[in-house]
Amino acid sequence: MEPVRAPKSNFLARLRWLILGGMLLVFIVYFSLTPISIELMVAPAFTLTPRQGYWVRKIGHVIAYAALMFWLGRRYEAFATRRTIALGLVASGIVLEIAQGLIGYRHFRFSDMAINAAGVVLGWALVSSPTQNFLRKFFRR
Repeated sequence: MEPVRAPKSNFLARLRWLILGGMLLVFIVYFSLTPISIELMVAPAFTLTPRQGYWVRKIGHVIAYAALMFWLGRRYEAFATRRTIALGLVASGIVLEIAQGLIGYRHFRFSDMAINAAGVVLGWALVSSPTQNFLRKFFRR
């Protein structure tokens, strides 16, 4: 079973693919620099202890960066291109953490930089493995 690849031949399909990836990046930047916290988002459903909130935020970092690396990695299959994307995402995570330290209502944390990088590594691992085939039902040739 050959893995499903991101669209390459159809200009509109490529454009949609990249726009969705760009939207993912915009969401990461937005939620990194606004005072919205996970506790505020889940408060209507249930309450989190500070420790639970900490781990939910860390898992959110991993999921966000893994999803973006996976999405862009599906479009660009060459190792050098994926490496460039990964380094760019890690660099953006570092820049966003520095920006959080400068804006006052967010906190600068080295651990968040490491967690972001772990998400990028996870996304790369997923896009390079047989698990990428779960997109087959969504993107047919």
